Amino acid sequence: MTPIPVGTWIAATLPARPGAGAVEFVGFTYVDQQAGLSARGGARSDPTLAESPGITLRLPLGDIALRALTEQEVAQLGLPARPTWLEFFGPQPAPGTPWGVWREHPALAGRFHPDYPDDTQVIVHDGGPRLTERRPELVWARVSGMEGDLFAATVLNQPHQLSTVAAGQQIRFVAPPGLDHGLMVTERYLSERPGWDIEPCSKCGLAELMDAPSDLIRVVFPSAAPDAELEAFSAFCGLCGGVQLVKRRRGAGN
Repeated sequence: MTPIPVGTWIAATLPARPGAGAVEFVGFTYVDQQAGLSARGGARSDPTLAESPGITLRLPLGDIALRALTEQEVAQLGLPARPTWLEFFGPQPAPGTPWGVWREHPALAGRFHPDYPDDTQVIVHDGGPRLTERRPELVWARVSGMEGDLFAATVLNQPHQLSTVAAGQQIRFVAPPGLDHGLMVTERYLSERPGWDIEPCSKCGLAELMDAPSDLIRVVFPSAAPDAELEAFSAFCGLCGGVQLVKRRRGAGN
């Protein structure tokens, strides 16, 4: 499936309904924070479709083909670059951003909800067992971006007992091999992760941590100097309690 661009005027032929013929729809694509990728507009012949849209579609539309309008078509229809109603839907991706490329990522294959193609389950947490007693939880999250093997998403349901994750929050996650769900990662962890090799957990095989290595070192070795370059240490897996060995990569500093 060709990714649908966000912030773009599109056209589609909507099937006929009882008592009415097919509709040549023209609409503007945007991201609804609750419903995901959508388009608002109306019949191509409606002069008010831009600022008084009467039709809202949730995308994609199954087998119904969508196409982006050409600059000439946009000008001929007198359509604005950005409809005024868009401000009510919050921050939007840059115009033209392809939406849905993550659906084809092999790490997420088979993980999306059958009725909501951008929704997947992610393990969220307040940290690993060394830093918190709160257990990780599984939530639904709506994917909204991708950088290589790193994904961005919005948490859809409220965790029961976590203090740092809430419904509506933007998170990032990875999809580790062997794990049936995504795993939330923090910005601090991502900044430090390239400097370390993490051996798979002795029980479940997870090769990611729930804490930044520097935070684990601070807790496990409280007497170590802040600038100490520890070469290796062990950690408890945040999923099953098994043991993970964490080794500094050669040439990698703090």
